[in-house]
Amino acid sequence: MSFAALSEHLGGSIGLAYAPLGLGQPAKSFGDLREGVGWSTMKVPLAIATLIQAKAHPSQDTLRLMRLAITESDNNAAMALWSELGSATEAAAQTQAVLREGGDTTTVVPPEPLRPGYTPFGQSNWSLAAQATFAASLPCMADTG
Repeated sequence: MSFAALSEHLGGSIGLAYAPLGLGQPAKSFGDLREGVGWSTMKVPLAIATLIQAKAHPSQDTLRLMRLAITESDNNAAMALWSELGSATEAAAQTQAVLREGGDTTTVVPPEPLRPGYTPFGQSNWSLAAQATFAASLPCMADTG
């Protein structure tokens, strides 16, 4: 079954993006869904920004917060990591810098929530292609182990 046929069969908007492993490799996309709010996927670049700030030697508490943020999608833990990066503007800039290092040249991380009650970083509009490029770059980036 082709992707177009699958998409038609499932109904609604569907999208897929992939990129070969390597730093900044271009992604290929299929489907009509091309971008959306990043939500919890943004916790990965946030955690990496925290590691970079700690010069790859985070405290046990920071490691605990990272584990909770990523494995349990704990927004309170993620916001604690965000606050470790300084002001909201500094945290957004550092998280966005991680995206740039991973080949994502377009995503903007907002410093303040766009919708009340949600994390600012989670509300980043993150295209599927940029997510795939970033994910494919992870093995080649420092402090991503």
